[in-house]
Amino acid sequence: MAYKQSIAEIIIEAGKQKKKEDKIKILKKNDSLPLRNILVLTYDENKKFMVPDEAPPYKPSEFPDSQGMLFNNVRVLKYVVEGFSDPSIKQVKREQIFIDLLEKVDKEDAKVLCQMITKKPFKGLSKAVVAEAFEGLL
Repeated sequence: MAYKQSIAEIIIEAGKQKKKEDKIKILKKNDSLPLRNILVLTYDENKKFMVPDEAPPYKPSEFPDSQGMLFNNVRVLKYVVEGFSDPSIKQVKREQIFIDLLEKVDKEDAKVLCQMITKKPFKGLSKAVVAEAFEGLL
């Protein structure tokens, strides 16, 4: 499936809306497992990361039209989320997997991933809005 918008574009568009109903409408219109994964990993305080909670040094992607890359590679996040990965993976390997993901996806999506690991809510999107848009997610 080809995606016209990046996850970052969806989050930014929803966050810019003034009305809660409009934010929810945009999130629902763009509902996908990758979007839900990013939102739950950002807003669910019980989800813990196995990488440092700050942006690692990485080289942002220069590839044009890479908006769909995060949709296609979100499964890699299982290696950096506690409880979803083989605990015997060495920390340096785990961090390299995350850096490789950041360098592969659209540069705005890489910023979303870096913000996700800090657990900082996305501008204009409260936990309540996300919870209402996707009932049972949080």
